[in-house]
Amino acid sequence: MLRPLAGVSRTICQCQKSSIQVRYASILSEIGPIPGSEVNTTRLGRGPGNKKGKTAGRGTKGQNARTGDNNAFFEGGQTPIHIRFPKIGHNTSYDL
Repeated sequence: MLRPLAGVSRTICQCQKSSIQVRYASILSEIGPIPGSEVNTTRLGRGPGNKKGKTAGRGTKGQNARTGDNNAFFEGGQTPIHIRFPKIGHNTSYDL
């Protein structure tokens, strides 16, 4: 939706009195973030004086405190579903 610029609504061209020029501006140039919606992100692991320093809010020990140590098929010691159920369907060595 285009609308005339504030202050410059209509100017009559000097060369042709019958033609009317209207300057339009996009509303996209006027919109911005809602006040209060921009919040600075908390920087993690930046020293003991910081609120989220040292362990960065992950706790001290355990699987969730480690990095890169997650197995999508691990079910906490229970036999995984891909082991429990039998393999069914057509599966040959030349079928890829």
